[in-house]
Amino acid sequence: MPSLLFGDVPARPANARPMPAIENLLYAVEIWSDDGNHLIEIIARVSHYEVAAAAYWAATKARPRSYVMLRNRAMGLRERLPV
Repeated sequence: MPSLLFGDVPARPANARPMPAIENLLYAVEIWSDDGNHLIEIIARVSHYEVAAAAYWAATKARPRSYVMLRNRAMGLRERLPV
């Protein structure tokens, strides 16, 4: 049995689905400039809404003075303007 303590990574099961390409992940949590015109940083790209929402709320708490946006491809779902 591999030990994760020493950095051994277990092999993926043979029946595991392949991971999607980053371009195919539906949700993104992003930091934008204060005027909303420039993308500064991508915090997360995920395929599940619940994970994206958790990353969004964590980003708004960690960066209260930043413009944080949760998007589903091109559609903005939530945004928090700087305080």
